[in-house]
Amino acid sequence: MCDSEDDFTSAMDKNVAKSLSEYVHTCARCQIWFCSQESLTCHEKEQHAKPKKLQCQYCDFRGSALAVGVHRVRKHPEYSRDEQKLRCDECGHEGTKLALRAHRSKQHRDHSRDKQICKEVVDGKPCTETFWSVGSLREHLAKRHMIDAANHSLKEEFSSLDEFQAWKDQYEADTGAVYNVASSRPRSGTTARYLCSRSGVYAPAGTGKRRLKSQGTCKLGCRCTSDVMATTREDGTVLVTVHPFHYGHSMGISNIPHVRIPSLHKAAIKEKLLTGVSMSRIMKDVREAFGAEAAAGTSSSCPYWLQRRDLHNMCRSVGITAADGSAVKNRNEVISVQMFAEEIRSSDQQHLLAFKLPGEADSNGALRDEDFVFAFCSSFQLAKFVQHGAKVVCMDGTHATSGHDFHLITLLVVTETGAGMPVAWLISSREDEPAISSMLTGLVRTCEELELPFPTVRFLMTDKAMAFYNAWLASTCQHDTQHILCAWHVLKAWKGKLAMVTRYQRVCKAVWPGKDETNSGP
Repeated sequence: MCDSEDDFTSAMDKNVAKSLSEYVHTCARCQIWFCSQESLTCHEKEQHAKPKKLQCQYCDFRGSALAVGVHRVRKHPEYSRDEQKLRCDECGHEGTKLALRAHRSKQHRDHSRDKQICKEVVDGKPCTETFWSVGSLREHLAKRHMIDAANHSLKEEFSSLDEFQAWKDQYEADTGAVYNVASSRPRSGTTARYLCSRSGVYAPAGTGKRRLKSQGTCKLGCRCTSDVMATTREDGTVLVTVHPFHYGHSMGISNIPHVRIPSLHKAAIKEKLLTGVSMSRIMKDVREAFGAEAAAGTSSSCPYWLQRRDLHNMCRSVGITAADGSAVKNRNEVISVQMFAEEIRSSDQQHLLAFKLPGEADSNGALRDEDFVFAFCSSFQLAKFVQHGAKVVCMDGTHATSGHDFHLITLLVVTETGAGMPVAWLISSREDEPAISSMLTGLVRTCEELELPFPTVRFLMTDKAMAFYNAWLASTCQHDTQHILCAWHVLKAWKGKLAMVTRYQRVCKAVWPGKDETNSGP
């Protein structure tokens, strides 16, 4: 009976322990039970936490590696003298490893890492001094080059962060400069630093397949001397120090392509977009509001140069679609182009001559998989091509039309008044015979489908590149078409040869009568 009772008791203990293990959390070090995981975590942090600080080997002082090193030198000099001395390679200074590191950073700092460069000219020679900090550059400009505005500063005090933010938005709108936060955002007991948007080094965020814009990057490669320092006190007030002097870039008309639209104006434009105001109306209102500033050439006229691309970005940021018709159908460029091509294909007034996206295989095998081809025209353009195309047809290309470095090839005819009229467009990643042939082949096919007579062209005017003429012969089989060059390319070729001839101006007048060759032409 006793044995059975003992067995029953041990079985009960095991069952209780098993059931308790599901609800009780035990510390692995001291075997103390806790009712929740949070209590166990707090216990482990308080009682069994690993010391994060180092301890001095001569006393109970604890701190970081740097603090312990300084403490050992100051409080235990008798032991630090016994440590092995190191010697500086440049001047022979001796000291401990920590002291030698501080010595090198102060006395032998690598000036090649200095990013602040003085660009002033003294006695016809550029100033070559470099500085590590912006403050040193400001003092140098004020003392050495007598630019007193470099050290000029403004101080403001605000009762709250909201009041400071409203003042900052208005200040950016008035000056045309945009300041981005560089350190921690303003909070109680901290100092936030806002740098000019032109400060910094350009770092591509993507894979680097897209090239820079035509005006280049907005980053200077160093820091602009203008910044805003906002110190938030414990009572909620904000003390602001502003250095308004910009160095390294101008604030005139040349700075406008690199200046962003101030947030104050951007918020007003987004509000109009949300209410359904069309893009054309917004751009007209902006032009009228900032026309005077644009005529004066100030940076505060940045909203005057608002483009549809900026409005599309604002629509995308607030999650809406443009109120008026637009070629941008989707935020994804590939999907947007596909939707635009389908819209042309389903329209009775437009004709899709050729279309191929990157990654698709060409049915004819002439284009590569990574090529992009998009050719189209309208019914009106096709009728004008049939009407006026029998005499002269012109083709020319324009490169670098977008960030993708695509080519825009235009096919135009000469009307009865002598004016040129575009009749088809080709947007392509390449400007050679296969890409141009895709457009011309589509044009021939469209005329056959609509039962329109394809004109027998007498003259084809292009530049010196033979790709246009070869594509024309391969696509239309009109071998009687004569290839002629435009006057601009003829004049350019002549000038390239006549530059090696003496009495250049007299020869130019002889071969090109009635034209002043010294001031006109390429």
